[in-house]
Amino acid sequence: MNFNQMLVERRSIRRYTTEKIDPEQVKLILEAGLLSPTSKSARAWHFVVVEEPDMLERLAQCKPMGAAPISKCPLA
Repeated sequence: MNFNQMLVERRSIRRYTTEKIDPEQVKLILEAGLLSPTSKSARAWHFVVVEEPDMLERLAQCKPMGAAPISKCPLA
């Protein structure tokens, strides 16, 4: 898939399964985030991975709009 096709066909997911995410996949996602561009290539990233359902529920309530789907995902 080329980049333009990826942009045209992308979609947002707001319904998640309860399927666990493989730790290797999580590592790959985090590594991709670390490679994303930053101002002046500072790369001062800090990521927090949350898998605990209670904490995900609390995070979903942190802002009034747009965070509700976090409560149903296996990882954020």
